[in-house]
Amino acid sequence: MMKKTDLLLILFYKLMLGEHVKKRWFIEEYSIGKRTFDRYIGLLRMTLSEIYSPYRLCYNAAENSHYLKGINKAKLRGMELLPVLYLLFGSHALVRKDIAEVLYPLLSLLPSTEKEGFYQLTRQLGKDYEVSEGAMPILKILWDLHCVIKEQHWILLHYEGHRNVVDSIPVLPKQLMYQNGKFLLMASLRDAGLSFFPLQQIRSFSILRD
Repeated sequence: MMKKTDLLLILFYKLMLGEHVKKRWFIEEYSIGKRTFDRYIGLLRMTLSEIYSPYRLCYNAAENSHYLKGINKAKLRGMELLPVLYLLFGSHALVRKDIAEVLYPLLSLLPSTEKEGFYQLTRQLGKDYEVSEGAMPILKILWDLHCVIKEQHWILLHYEGHRNVVDSIPVLPKQLMYQNGKFLLMASLRDAGLSFFPLQQIRSFSILRD
């Protein structure tokens, strides 16, 4: 069973994303009692009051759900999100953790009438989802590389090549690409033209200042 602090953080995170958190869904998902959920809601309401937060925890009786008033979220239609959902799972390019980090903020933007159906579809697609053995989360390094490309920094790339040997290669990142189920970094080598590096094989990098 998850710790109380972890569940409180999850509940608050969902509320901050603009979700209408349904009591029935939350207690079933995290195997807690109704009174425990009510205590969590009371704690959050009291904390927001004590810190003079601009957000107010409100209750929707028709949905038996709680939400934060004062958070302005743009709305996304299910018609627009559906192809994204199938592309993410169909590509098999991201591990489950990365997919969750991409999808759940998007799911929170759906109208309340469509959210539950999309959460169910997400869980259904995730049941049999598989990636290649040894696949690693790449969302963070994907973003970091995007940033150094914008700044045009040379970096020292720590890259796992043949026989699992990690080489350190100075490169100038040029472009991020997606081909044949893989994210790739296209980069210039010193006096050696362009080369392509699958992100799953990049272990880390550091910026070269000189």
